Amino acid sequence: MRKWTFLVLAPVLLFLAGCDLEDLGSSDRFTADFHYGALKATRLSVENFNGSIEIASWDQDAIDISGVKYAGTAELRDAMKIDVATVGDSLHVRTVRPSERRGNMGAKYVIKVPRKIELDRITSSNGSIRVNDVELRMAAFMSSI
Repeated sequence: MRKWTFLVLAPVLLFLAGCDLEDLGSSDRFTADFHYGALKATRLSVENFNGSIEIASWDQDAIDISGVKYAGTAELRDAMKIDVATVGDSLHVRTVRPSERRGNMGAKYVIKVPRKIELDRITSSNGSIRVNDVELRMAAFMSSI
């Protein structure tokens, strides 16, 4: 009986030994809110690798970005960056994954924009994209979900 138990458990233990243990838990155990307000631009692009993007209009002439970063560990969450850059009349927002790091992590965005704005490129490799009440001129919206 012991030999049979060992033969069954040995492959399971070998498999688990190769697992990345930081991915076994919930990815939202470690979160951090972020906010960027009063940003001026006539064009917006957002690039996200994991998480939703919600864009809605409001009666202000500025862009307001808020959201949450999440990861399985605090170290992984803190290594992930939200890059916000203005180039001319364009605002570029990008979630930057830490180089050479794996793990379940991402960011969820809630963005308020002026009603008349050009949404240049809105992408999320793994998350929903919702745009509400915006008079759109758009180049591309992409999501794998």
